[in-house]
Amino acid sequence: MKRIVAMLLIATATLPGRADTLTLTSGETVTGEITAETSNDYSVRIANPNFTITAIRIIPKTNVTSIVRDTPEQQARRAAFENLCRYHLQPDQEFPTAYYRQVIALMEKFLATYPDDDVIRSKLAQWKTELAQVTKGLVKYNNQWLPPEQKTAARKLALEQARLQAARKNLQTLQQRLDDLQTHQKDLNKEIETTTTELDRAEAALANLQDFVEPVYEYRPIGGAPFALSTRRGPIVWSPPFWERYMIGENVTRHPLRTYYEQQIAYNRNRLARLQTDLDQTIRDIRVIRADIEKAQADLK
Repeated sequence: MKRIVAMLLIATATLPGRADTLTLTSGETVTGEITAETSNDYSVRIANPNFTITAIRIIPKTNVTSIVRDTPEQQARRAAFENLCRYHLQPDQEFPTAYYRQVIALMEKFLATYPDDDVIRSKLAQWKTELAQVTKGLVKYNNQWLPPEQKTAARKLALEQARLQAARKNLQTLQQRLDDLQTHQKDLNKEIETTTTELDRAEAALANLQDFVEPVYEYRPIGGAPFALSTRRGPIVWSPPFWERYMIGENVTRHPLRTYYEQQIAYNRNRLARLQTDLDQTIRDIRVIRADIEKAQADLK
């Protein structure tokens, strides 16, 4: 009982003090409470249709064409109306009978003062109808009135259906993930095959290249047959040298395509390593997903 009274007091204490209607240059009307005013704008506290959530809206004064403020009588009626609009019936839960009676008493008091309010009159009829159902010992579930044991069974069934729906959704997500991984695995295998072919071609081409080899020679003298030369001073015997050429090494000039093929080989080897790493991880992921699918299928049984 104390909890119900506290709920009523809280609802009453949070009501706005007055309502102001601002007409904007765009034609829009804003109804709320002007909580602050500066030389440039208004701060207006507005609420949702059920008056359960409020927010502050800043409106420039240049956008306002007129302001209509409630009279004290209008303020009192609006405050009482907004207070009653805060009470809502729940689709899956009934209230204690004392709570129904207190809310009904508030609505009847309001209608005694403002009998022309059809909104509160309609809400009053709904609350009285629910009170009658609770008095019969029925409970509420999914906007239906049931005996307590049927509500327990219905709630259990709903929970089981929700569990199965979640399991089906999870299984569908896992299956889609598996399909994506298997497609990725096929793509990786194709890329590995293509890269391996390119690597083999580059290695074969490199092996068939012939570098340019040029021998390096030196010359050394060797003895020749002596012969006589006649000079003014007399004959001179001279043995002219013979020169012998012999190879001392080779100059090797790399084939101009050798560097190109070496770069191709290095690139394809690195690419193969990356692709293989990706493939290994994909295979591991597929194993994990398949295990998860088996668990999800078991949850559906």
